[in-house]
Amino acid sequence: MDLLLLLQETIKLHASDLHLVVGAPPSARVHGSIRFLDYPALDPMICDGLVRGMLNDELAQNLARDWQVCFSYLPTRAETGESLGHFRVS
Repeated sequence: MDLLLLLQETIKLHASDLHLVVGAPPSARVHGSIRFLDYPALDPMICDGLVRGMLNDELAQNLARDWQVCFSYLPTRAETGESLGHFRVS
């Protein structure tokens, strides 16, 4: 599963949030309602990989120590270097 594709779909839906929860498909909050995206339910390994793919070493250490983390994520498209936007992760 590709986080950038999930974020692009979230943007396309004009969603305010993307939710990644083990045991459920990725979902987006659209106009206050949760909408499941057309993906399989996340297992622990996939969910962990999606989250850890956004973390630098310091954030990974904070997550391991505190079981929570909050940060800004600014992904870019690999092909063009174009920014997808600014996302808050918690």
